[in-house]
Amino acid sequence: MLLNANISTEFIAHNFKKAHATYDQSALVQHQMCQRLIALIQAHPPSASPKSILEIGCGVGNLTKLYHPLWQIDELYLNDLYDMHSAIDRAKLIIGDIEHIDLPRVNMVLSSSALQWIKDLPTLCHNIHHALPDAGMFAFATFGQDNLHEMKALTGIGLDYHSLDDIMQMLSKAGFDIIQTEQTPYTLHFDQPKQILRHIKDTGVSVGSAEWTKSSLAQFYENYHKKFAIFNDGKWRYPLTYDAIYVIAVKR
Repeated sequence: MLLNANISTEFIAHNFKKAHATYDQSALVQHQMCQRLIALIQAHPPSASPKSILEIGCGVGNLTKLYHPLWQIDELYLNDLYDMHSAIDRAKLIIGDIEHIDLPRVNMVLSSSALQWIKDLPTLCHNIHHALPDAGMFAFATFGQDNLHEMKALTGIGLDYHSLDDIMQMLSKAGFDIIQTEQTPYTLHFDQPKQILRHIKDTGVSVGSAEWTKSSLAQFYENYHKKFAIFNDGKWRYPLTYDAIYVIAVKR
């Protein structure tokens, strides 16, 4: 079940590296997703304190900073497509495409706002299952099929996403028991449609170029207003929807 096979990992890495300086301030929903994921893990804690953790797609370290104080971690492996220069002492950086890397043996695998970029998620789930001990936890936040639907409706450009049911089935086939799932929409509101394009750029989530011209931008702004604008408290607001999925699973 391959998704987005036409999007190169080099393109993804280039976009996120460019957005590294602006991501932390702009990725409001991604921040909330990290916090919610940690809350769910704390509500369903691992059977034993994890001594080793692999984080997939660590980026600027928003998730890392939340879980790192929770446990006495002896080995921390941080993966991303580009060198993120982690501030966590003694963390072992694994730079590159996680789909083509031999995974270290760890007690827990975590990820937030990254697995939607994986082309062959079923195979990665099998690899993660192999890397974990019995009852080892795989906990992650990713995005569902309604993610950024406004942009895709107007431009035809966007990722294809697995449904929550798809994800649960592939995890079960890989040998995981599902402990907790949750799907939550988050909607940001902007004063102008052009701010949405800036937000997309600043968070590194662009998946293709619309080859904007002055006229095509004007048409995009007009169409966004016609289709999605909301008049509230005496002014127009422009929504952008994120579709967050959370999963807590353990190896059986």
